[in-house]
Formats: sequence, C-alpha cells, structure tokens
Amino acid sequence: MKWTKFLAVGVALALHLSAFSANPPKVVLPAYFTLPANVAPVEDVGAYEDFGESEFYKPGSDEAFVKQGKHWYAILELKKPPKTIEGKGIWALIKPSLVAGGWTIPIEYDSNPFSAMMRYQKNGKDVWGYMKVFGTDDMRLNLIEVAEAASLITINPPAAKPEKVTAEKGDFPYLPPLPGSKLGAGSYIEGPMQFTFPGSDEIQVVGKRAMIKYYPNVPNVSTVAFATAYRNALTKAGWTIISPGASISQGNTSLTAHYARDGRDIWASLLMGAEEYTIKVADVGAESDIERQFAKDCHVALYGVVFDFNKAVLKPESDSVLQRVQAFANKDTTLKLEVQGHTDNVGGDAYNQQLSEARSKSVVAWLVQHGVAAGRLSFKGFGKTHPVASNDNDEGRAKNRRVEIARPGCTK
Repeated sequence: MKWTKFLAVGVALALHLSAFSANPPKVVLPAYFTLPANVAPVEDVGAYEDFGESEFYKPGSDEAFVKQGKHWYAILELKKPPKTIEGKGIWALIKPSLVAGGWTIPIEYDSNPFSAMMRYQKNGKDVWGYMKVFGTDDMRLNLIEVAEAASLITINPPAAKPEKVTAEKGDFPYLPPLPGSKLGAGSYIEGPMQFTFPGSDEIQVVGKRAMIKYYPNVPNVSTVAFATAYRNALTKAGWTIISPGASISQGNTSLTAHYARDGRDIWASLLMGAEEYTIKVADVGAESDIERQFAKDCHVALYGVVFDFNKAVLKPESDSVLQRVQAFANKDTTLKLEVQGHTDNVGGDAYNQQLSEARSKSVVAWLVQHGVAAGRLSFKGFGKTHPVASNDNDEGRAKNRRVEIARPGCTK
C-alpha cells in the first residue's frame, strides 16, 4: 500500500487549502462525524470547500481512486491526553465513537504515522474519510461527502461578429468571471499566445498576442471546483477543452480551451492560484488579416496550425486557421500559393528537412480536400534554415516551428 504517497497528497492538499485565507475560520465538521467529546479540531487550522476531491484506496490495493464533493480538512487534537500514548492508542480512543455513529473502517495501517480510512453510508449520504495520526495534537483528517459539482457559472457562445473588448475595463463577454468576483486588473501580454498540448512537451504558438484579466478568488471555491465549473460551462458553449486542469496535489490549476465556430478562432487559458485567478484570451480570428499581410510581405506565418508531436499529422484545432487560408485563396482563383514548412534547430538537418516537407505537404492536402485546386498549390520544406527567432529558448523555438503561405518567387 502506497501510504507514503497517500500522506504526500494529504499534506500538499492541506498546504493548498490553508492558502485560501491568511486567517481561516474555525472548521465545523459535519454532525455525522461522531468524535468523542475529548477530540476536536484545532482552532484556525483547516479549510472547507463546497466542492473538492481526495484520493482513497481499496483494501489490499495500491491503486488510488478519487472522490469528489463537499470537502473538509482539519487537524484534530486530543484534550488532556495520557502522558504516554501513540498513534494506535490514540486511534483506539476515537474509533468506537465513529463506529457507534455508523462509520465503517475498511483500512487501518499500523505504521508511522498510524493511518485509517473510513466510510459513512446513511441517510442518503456517501462520505469517505482518512486520518493520519501524528500525535495527540496532530491528527490530520480529510472528509469527502460525495456530490456533483454545482453549476457555478453560465457561459454564452461568442457572437458571430467579434466583440469589442479592452484590457483595462470590463470582462470578456464570452468568458465571464465567477459570480461575486470583480475585475482587478487587465493588460495586453507582450509576446505570443502559447500552449503545450497534452501528450507533447513542445510549446505551440497559436496567436500573435493575448489579453489577460485578473480576478480575486471566491471564498470556498477550490481549484477543483474552478476547473470543473469552467470546463463544463465552456463545453456547453461549444468550446473544445484542450487541457482539463485540476489535480488534488496542485496548489493551482490551469485550463485551456479553443473556440472555432461561426468563423471565430479564440484560444483561452484560465489559471487559478492561491489568491487570484486569471483569464487569458487570444482572439486570433479578429487579430488576423491574411489578405493585408500577404499583400504587404508576400508571405504569412500560420500560427495556430498545429501538429501531433514530432509528426506531420494536423490536429483538428488547425482547421480554423486553414479555413481562413481557404477563404483567402478562393477570393482570387488565379493566385498560386506555396506552403512552406519550418522547424526549430532541435535534431539533425535531415530529420528537420523531412519533417518540414511532410508538414507543408499535409497543409496542401488539407486545402485540396477543402476545395482549393491542386494546380494552384505547391509545398516546400526549409527545415531549420530560416529561423525567425532565437533557438536558445522555448519561446523562440516555438516561433520557428511554423507553416507559412507565400507567393512563389516573391522576395519582399
């Protein structure tokens, strides 16, 4: 049984919960948690969440499972303890009261510290708990009363026409804050909007710039509740969740999502920390003007065209950018386009050359499949020979991994 992991998760969670307030209120445990009269929570230590989660184990198994719902964390103390008493003896004083109150004890682990897992199934409730007994004044308790997450927020889909949004004032109309949370500050982000997709450690550039808004945390809303609420609301509004966020061992949580309907192309990143949360957005469709940039420079970098890690397989999130390229190409059916692939400098010359060619070829294939005549299109790979930024850092390498469209023979 991986009780050391169990302990580490509990400690990390406790540290995170204590960060919700510099002076946390006294934790009142539910009445059905029937402690003996001489055991009580330590004053001003602990936390309550309307919706949180913890890990538990089946007897005889090392495989953890997660329960979610109302969450209490508290440190208990034994009043007027005997002079010499250790974990197992302390637990022996507590256990009878719990059992009398209807609790079962599926796991007891006589180690250092003594540990016990408990469960309560009465009056329509399903409650899981565990306790680590470090001493008479340090018994660490986590309780989960299993329940579904409340619907904390409603999100409307973005309008077909881009909304006017400023950094310093107002909320994002299509990505509001939690009720009861007012805008603290906002600004434009210097540098591009970047994501790391699940299954890859490569940073991907999806937009040239972004806007970020800061909000204070809402009391009793945990990282789990935050991520769950936004994940559910965004999904209902038609967003695709790229990274779902939330982990009981995290002191913060992040959630990333993409909206690609009705001609919109919006990327969003939400991050909740100990005291505040942020909503960062890149409205790529509103910011992008392929026709103007192409006329000016003869080439356009298609950030947001993303591939599986180290492959030439287009991710579905690329469709919104490529649809704008398709519309641009269809405005002038005499225009010929060369799709150019570029990589960073990681790996050998031959590998990068082959990858850049394969990726540019994949984009050509997509355009042909969506109605652009094959005779108007060509592809070329440049490997790592045409960087647009330094390859000495992750952000620069992300900019260099790109696909461009260009007018053949134009050297502006």
